[in-house]
Amino acid sequence: GGKTQDSHIIARGSKHARIISHSSKINNYVLFPENFPEIHTEAYNELIKYNRSGKNKHDDFCDVLSMAIEVKEGNLLYSYVDVI
Repeated sequence: GGKTQDSHIIARGSKHARIISHSSKINNYVLFPENFPEIHTEAYNELIKYNRSGKNKHDDFCDVLSMAIEVKEGNLLYSYVDVI
C-alpha cells in the first residue's frame, strides 16, 4: 500500500468561451511538429475544423490547448486529492 496525490484541474466558464478567448494565444504560442497532421490526425482535424459558432461535435483537444494557456498564465485552479 501507499499514498499518492492526484490532481484535478478546475476549469471555469464555458468550454466554448474559453477556447474562443484563447484562440489567438494558441495560434501565437503553441508550436506543433511539422508532421503533427500525420501523427495526430484526429486532434489536427478537430483543431482546424473548430467552428466559432459553437456547434462542434469534437472540441476536447481545443479545450486542452486553451487550458494550457490558462496554466501558462496562472489562471487555472488546481485541486489536490490524496488517494489511498
